[in-house]
Amino acid sequence: KGGSGCRACCVVYDKKNLEPCDGQTPSYDVMRPTVGPDGGRLGVGCLREKSGRLSQQVRVYTIGEEEPTFTLEFGERQIYALRHYKNGNLFILCEDGLYTFSPEGAELSAFPLSGITRFAHHEGDLPMVALRVLSGSGERVRLIAFDADGQAAWESQVAGSLRDLDFRGGYAVALFYEELCTLDLSGDTPTFARKTVK
Repeated sequence: KGGSGCRACCVVYDKKNLEPCDGQTPSYDVMRPTVGPDGGRLGVGCLREKSGRLSQQVRVYTIGEEEPTFTLEFGERQIYALRHYKNGNLFILCEDGLYTFSPEGAELSAFPLSGITRFAHHEGDLPMVALRVLSGSGERVRLIAFDADGQAAWESQVAGSLRDLDFRGGYAVALFYEELCTLDLSGDTPTFARKTVK
């Protein structure tokens, strides 16, 4: 905002276009904001450069408060996505793993990941990632769907190169160059299907 001396600003609007939250920071660039399911929390990724080194953190605010409720430090690790689940848990997908925090900021899990090629991570929904796996038999993709606590709820490996991935409401679609894979996690037993694409 002009003349205020801030480097970044994040404004939250309610359904009536009122402005219950207007946060500013002079020292960080703000990225990947996420509003909690009850509309009472705001999580933002913050990035700053100091002495030529990047530093990232996540700040979670109670809407209407100027100071963060809690801050999570991630150092030089790149943050890819930041989303709330419908129960209030916060998922943070970084270059080295998926981190899950309670609404109070307690770490629930840290699931290590490497070789992330795609991820599906929508507001209020569970995350899913695709990892590239190289082996003597060629390229494979490891698909992992997570539960509300950040643990693997389902996983499988599929041969080939992944083109796209989406996961919403318990249903996933993974598009490969020669195959379409679907996953249904909405029931008691996961259903995974594969179909050749021509």
